[in-house]
Parts: sequence; structure tokens; C-alpha cells
Amino acid sequence: MICYGPRLSTILAAGVAGYVLLHRVIGSVLRVAGLVMEIVLLTCAAAAAVALVAWTARTIARRRAAAGACTGCRFRCQRPLTPSPPARPAAPRAPERLIRQLEG
Repeated sequence: MICYGPRLSTILAAGVAGYVLLHRVIGSVLRVAGLVMEIVLLTCAAAAAVALVAWTARTIARRRAAAGACTGCRFRCQRPLTPSPPARPAAPRAPERLIRQLEG
């Protein structure tokens, strides 16, 4: 079997020569790539923090609404958020004369 590829020493020599000639350019490219990655990571972290705060606020509002609290403030409402059923009329009172007869 015949291999027509370059020898390992030739590949290694070309790699070292390329690095020696281009190490400043390679450093600049990697520096720019690192800066871009840093900006992307910071932006994603900030977006994740905003999403977490919004999700937490919505969860708290839902929990408070389920408990009957006002969702616009942190205090419990003094009146119910749903209408209450109409009150039944009170039982008619017995006449005063009948009450005195039963007591006496």
C-alpha cells in the first residue's frame, strides 16, 4: 500500500511555520471571538434573570388571586372580588305583646 500524503514531519513543520508567521493574527481573532462570546453570555444571563423575575411575579400574583387577595397590591382586600349571594330577609319579629306573655 502506497500513501501519497505528506509526512508527519512536513505537516508539523508547516504548522509551526504557520503559527510563527500568524500568531499575532490568530491572537487577535481569538481575542475578538472571546469578546463576542462574553457579550453574548452576559446578554443571555441578563435575559434569563429578567425572565425569572417576571415568572416569579406572575406566580405570586396567581397564588394570591387564588387565595382571594388583591393582585394589585400586597394587602388583602376588604371586600370580596366575587359578588356575594343576596342576603336572606330576616325572620319577622313577634309582636311585643306576645313576647311579654311568653316571658311572664
